[in-house]
Amino acid sequence: MAAQLGVTQQYISKIEEGEFFNLETAENLLNHIGYHLKLVVVRIHSGSHRTYRPA
Repeated sequence: MAAQLGVTQQYISKIEEGEFFNLETAENLLNHIGYHLKLVVVRIHSGSHRTYRPA
Protein backbone atom coordinates (compact mmCIF):
# COMPACT_ATOMS: atom_id res chain seq x y z
CA MET A 1 0.00 0.00 0.00
CA ALA A 2 2.82 2.42 0.83
CA ALA A 3 4.30 2.03 -2.66
CA GLN A 4 0.89 2.63 -4.28
CA LEU A 5 0.52 5.86 -2.30
CA GLY A 6 4.10 6.96 -2.92
CA VAL A 7 5.06 6.99 0.76
CA THR A 8 7.22 4.82 3.02
CA GLN A 9 5.93 2.03 5.24
CA GLN A 10 7.20 4.07 8.19
CA TYR A 11 4.92 6.93 7.11
CA ILE A 12 1.95 4.53 6.92
CA SER A 13 2.77 3.37 10.46
CA LYS A 14 2.79 6.97 11.70
CA ILE A 15 -0.60 7.59 10.10
CA GLU A 16 -1.96 4.44 11.76
CA GLU A 17 -0.67 5.74 15.10
CA GLY A 18 -2.38 9.10 14.52
CA GLU A 19 0.79 11.00 13.69
CA PHE A 20 0.54 12.57 10.26
CA PHE A 21 1.43 15.96 8.85
CA ASN A 22 -0.33 15.98 5.49
CA LEU A 23 -4.10 15.67 5.22
CA GLU A 24 -3.87 14.94 1.49
CA THR A 25 -1.79 11.82 2.15
CA ALA A 26 -4.14 10.75 4.94
CA GLU A 27 -7.10 11.27 2.61
CA ASN A 28 -5.43 9.22 -0.13
CA LEU A 29 -4.77 6.41 2.33
CA LEU A 30 -8.35 6.43 3.56
CA ASN A 31 -9.73 6.50 0.01
CA HIS A 32 -7.52 3.55 -0.85
CA ILE A 33 -9.10 1.45 1.92
CA GLY A 34 -12.66 2.60 1.20
CA TYR A 35 -13.12 5.56 3.52
CA HIS A 36 -13.68 9.29 3.05
CA LEU A 37 -11.97 11.96 5.15
CA LYS A 38 -14.42 14.42 6.69
CA LEU A 39 -13.06 17.53 8.37
CA VAL A 40 -15.42 19.39 10.69
CA VAL A 41 -14.80 22.88 12.05
CA VAL A 42 -16.35 23.54 15.46
CA ARG A 43 -16.53 26.89 17.26
CA ILE A 44 -14.56 26.89 20.50
CA HIS A 45 -16.12 29.93 22.16
CA SER A 46 -19.78 30.82 22.30
CA GLY A 47 -21.06 34.34 21.86
CA SER A 48 -21.65 36.56 18.88
CA HIS A 49 -20.82 35.05 15.55
CA ARG A 50 -20.97 35.89 11.88
CA THR A 51 -22.73 33.68 9.41
CA TYR A 52 -21.09 33.20 6.03
CA ARG A 53 -23.52 33.01 3.16
CA PRO A 54 -22.06 32.40 -0.30
CA ALA A 55 -23.18 34.85 -2.99
